[in-house]
Amino acid sequence: MIMAHVDMLFNQLQKRSIDSVYITGVIQRFTNSIQAIRDSVPLSVQQPSTKKRRALGQEEQHRLATEVCDTILNHAKERFSFTKHLISATLLQGDLFPQHSVKFPDSALETTVEAYPTLDKAKLKTELSLVYENEEFMACSGALALFQVFMENNLQDTFSETEHHGTRPPERTGYALHGEKPDTEHS
Repeated sequence: MIMAHVDMLFNQLQKRSIDSVYITGVIQRFTNSIQAIRDSVPLSVQQPSTKKRRALGQEEQHRLATEVCDTILNHAKERFSFTKHLISATLLQGDLFPQHSVKFPDSALETTVEAYPTLDKAKLKTELSLVYENEEFMACSGALALFQVFMENNLQDTFSETEHHGTRPPERTGYALHGEKPDTEHS
């Protein structure tokens, strides 16, 4: 029952074009679903009967079932408390450059500057506008490919804010989306 909700959350977070409102909504629906499961755990949880397992009392089954739900809810809250870096990644997503060249992603830029407060917003917007309209940059598949083009053409000083945005980790503590500890060596 819980795994169906986990699978749905995973699939929804794999979309290529996401925004903070979408992420917040998806995570809220997930936590609401898990909370509903937790609230509906009956006092007499059915346990599969196997001869090898020691029978648990009804109270112990209930306690374990609610503990599992509480653990999932706490981890979801912790891991998804910071999602702004996910939005900022869309600024350097190569397949979105043509779309961004027609309509600049101002809301993603705002979210990025919130996540990375040391960035110069005006300079970053100018740099990204140039990137979105350049054919060579449009061929880049993401931040790493864009960074390589900057390095190969000695453009890292020219595109300083864009280059730093693609390589600088978000300034935060706790765990990143997939549970790894953030890289703090470059902060």
